[in-house]
Amino acid sequence: MLYWPLKYFGLHKGYEMGMELVEKAGVQVFDRLGNLANVLGVMVTGGLVATTVKLKLAVQFAFGEGDPLVLQDQLDKVLPFALPVLLTFICYHLLKKGQGKNSAQIIIGLIVFALVFAAIGYYFPAFKIFA
Repeated sequence: MLYWPLKYFGLHKGYEMGMELVEKAGVQVFDRLGNLANVLGVMVTGGLVATTVKLKLAVQFAFGEGDPLVLQDQLDKVLPFALPVLLTFICYHLLKKGQGKNSAQIIIGLIVFALVFAAIGYYFPAFKIFA
């Protein structure tokens, strides 16, 4: 019974306060909200890149009889997830450069590139470049 009057009053009061906000603060508030939403979107995208894009190097250098120097371990100590971020940045740059015109060719090219190196690693196990 109390729900409908509260809903009616809240709707009208919210509309009035929203119009006052637009009249007083104007575009500044919405520009600031837009910037905050942009920052949030960039943070979410960065988190998704680090967790979903997988790229590791299997390059090792053997010096004498000891354990080999694994390049991926050294990269992870300095900048974890640097390679996935770099790959994502390159793809983004290629897509933006062509305004999305060649996006299908870029995606198919990356898939072919990955399949070729996977086949090389499968058929020639001693010749592994990427893992």
